Order: sequence, then C-alpha cells, then structure tokens
Amino acid sequence: MRQTGTPIVVGEFNAVFNGDDELKVMRRNLLSDQLDIYDKHQAGWIYWGYKDIGLAALLSVDPDSPWLRRIAPMVEKKARLAVDLWGGDLANIADVLAPVREVFAREFPDYCPFPWGADFRINRLIPHTLFSEALAAEFGELFRGLDADGIDELMRSFRLENCRPRHDLIALLDSAGGRR
Repeated sequence: MRQTGTPIVVGEFNAVFNGDDELKVMRRNLLSDQLDIYDKHQAGWIYWGYKDIGLAALLSVDPDSPWLRRIAPMVEKKARLAVDLWGGDLANIADVLAPVREVFAREFPDYCPFPWGADFRINRLIPHTLFSEALAAEFGELFRGLDADGIDELMRSFRLENCRPRHDLIALLDSAGGRR
C-alpha cells in the first residue's frame, strides 16, 4: 500500500479495560504502542467505542445510574457465564467447557474448524451463542412493566452529562490523533 500511496485505515479496534488496575495499565500501554505503529506507518485509525457500561469506551454509564442498577443482576450473571465476547472470563465456566472439549477430542479427533480450531469454536458457541440465547428473554423481563417515563429515565443514563469519561484513554487517543 505504501508503494501505491493507497491510504491505510485501521477501523474499529479497541482495548478492553476490565480486570485489575495492573492489567488495565498494561492494556493502555499496549494500545499506546499500537497507535505508535499506526503513526509510524501513516495509517489512519478509528477507535471503536464511544459509550458503554464500563468495558472499553471513552465514556461509561455511571455505575449508580438507573440503567446499571436495573441490569445489575444480568451483568453479574453474564460475567459468571462468560457471555461477553470481550471481557468474558472462560475460567468461570471451565467446568462446563472441559467435558465438551473431551467429547470432541474423543469423538471427533480430526475436527479442526478453520481458522482457530475446535477449542476456539467450543469457547465461542457455548457462552456466546447458547448461553446468550438463553439469557435474552431474562434480560427482556428486567424491563417488563416500565411505562414511557420509566424507559426515558433509563435512557437518560446514557446522556453525555450522566456518563463518566475515561480520562486516561481520552488523553491517549487525543495525543495519538494530534500527531497526524
């Protein structure tokens, strides 16, 4: 691409900031190194994630907001079941995944779906498809009985003035963007 002058744009990446503080610092440093590489090669970039509930975005919903108070049981259950693709901890469901892996190793020893193999597929399908599907109706039930005013109150949790900025991430991205 450099030979032809074709622009390079790296789109929709982010860093996940769950876990302990040491891990968050490591991920921030890794993101900084990543942005340095893009700068070195004159690649444009797009950081994915404007607002979320505390995982990766520049702005996070306040932990004491009506939205997060309402969905707290679901957030906890999703964490227990490693449902979120980004930030889920498969160690929480190792007792579920291990027997499935054993069956595949025994019954389908040559099963190796492209591109990452059987373990990756099992790790994706059980929590991110099977468990997620089972949680969908339960999540919907958290909102049963809300009237329009109640829904509006929940949605106000996402208003800019009600969100908490991730100042260190904003400063890092601002600095990297300012180099161009």
